[in-house]
Amino acid sequence: MITDHPGPWQHFSLRSDNRGLSTMELKSKYINEQYLFEAQMAQIQQQHNVFMNGGGGGLLPTSTTPPVVITDPDVLAFIAATGITDNTQKSAINSLVISLKGYSIWNKLYVIYPFVGGTAFTNKFNLKDPRDLDAAYRLSFSGGWTHNDNGITGNGTNTLANTFFNPGDPIISTLGVYARTGTAGQTFMSSHYYTEDEGFYNGPFGINFKTDVVSLRNNFDLSAGPSPYTKGYTVVDTGGGGSNTAVKVYRNGTDINSTHQPNIWNFSELNPPITIGALRADYYDPEGIFQYTLYTNYSTSKIAFAYMGYIVLNATEAANLNTAIVAYQTTLSRQV
Repeated sequence: MITDHPGPWQHFSLRSDNRGLSTMELKSKYINEQYLFEAQMAQIQQQHNVFMNGGGGGLLPTSTTPPVVITDPDVLAFIAATGITDNTQKSAINSLVISLKGYSIWNKLYVIYPFVGGTAFTNKFNLKDPRDLDAAYRLSFSGGWTHNDNGITGNGTNTLANTFFNPGDPIISTLGVYARTGTAGQTFMSSHYYTEDEGFYNGPFGINFKTDVVSLRNNFDLSAGPSPYTKGYTVVDTGGGGSNTAVKVYRNGTDINSTHQPNIWNFSELNPPITIGALRADYYDPEGIFQYTLYTNYSTSKIAFAYMGYIVLNATEAANLNTAIVAYQTTLSRQV
């Protein structure tokens, strides 16, 4: 069956078979029909190239890999926002979302940065809410980042990405990255603030998730694993705060370290937004009035995935999340 191009949006929305659909359903159907048409055209072009190069003896070969059919509205919304056209990338995103939903993890993650598409534009979007807005926690990149098919890479000098996500609203419980390379002591993700008392600053309060160490409030450090520190997937589960917070560090789906630390997040409106690629520290006077921000610990890590969640993951969920992310990286040929 030949899939026709859906045509202009105005005509498509008036088609008789689309009557009664909601705006979201109509948009998802339109994007999916566009995708199927483009995939079909790409397949025909590939067959033509084989024919013109003498393959097949004059007969068009039959493709053994049918185009993936995407129906999930979250996947369709992300593809529409990013403008991604590569079929492998679309398939990777589709499989990732379906896996996370199948593992009942999707709703426990608040922000997901899949770093796909190879450009600063495509890499900025939050898979959970792909609107180009601060309120949707899309990234704002600063400095000389490198964007390519392997994700994002900082220059170790001035690169950082603002998530606009305040870890106290909602209270962040878990965060993680999939990094392909990195250097000990450099920051993956952070949110610190200091308060002044009689001329001295108290703190830090918050978290500095580094390649090899998780630094919690009051400079409490928890090892994030041995050298080479970053290879693969690391997740920090902070247990959601409280007076006796369980802190766990998972690496490639395995619990490698744990402790208890009171009040990692002070549930304060002073918590600065999470920053990727550098240590952010905001300073406030005794009345809680903002003074200034300092950035240090700039990263040169090659980051291929990052996320934040507001519900604690158990050991099984951490392992399943690792499985889904590794499969995603494998599809994109950038697993380590």
